Amino acid sequence: MRFTIGQASETGARASNQDRMGYCFSRESLLVVVADGMGGHLRGEVAAQLSMEAAAAAFQRAARPRLTDPAGFLGEAFRAGHRELHRYRELHDLPECPHTTIVA
Repeated sequence: MRFTIGQASETGARASNQDRMGYCFSRESLLVVVADGMGGHLRGEVAAQLSMEAAAAAFQRAARPRLTDPAGFLGEAFRAGHRELHRYRELHDLPECPHTTIVA
C-alpha cells in the first residue's frame, strides 16, 4: 500500500493547540484519525490525545493485516476512547470528562 499523509494545524486564539492527528497502517489497512478537543470543556487536548491513542491501539490489535469489519471496528475504537476519558476523569477527580470530536 502506498499513501502520503500531510497535516496542518493552528492554535488560533487559544492558549494551547487541542488538535491531534495520527495514523496507523498494516499491509492492507490504513487508519487516519483527527481529533479536536472541545473548547469550553476541561482538558480538550487530553481528550483528543487519549481518543486518538485508543483508536490506534485498537487498530494495532485488529488489523492483522486487514480489518474484517471496518464499521464495527470504528464503533469499538470510539467506545474504547470513551472509556479512557471516563477513566482519566476518575483518576484526576474532575467534575466532568474531557470532550473531543473525532473522525477516522
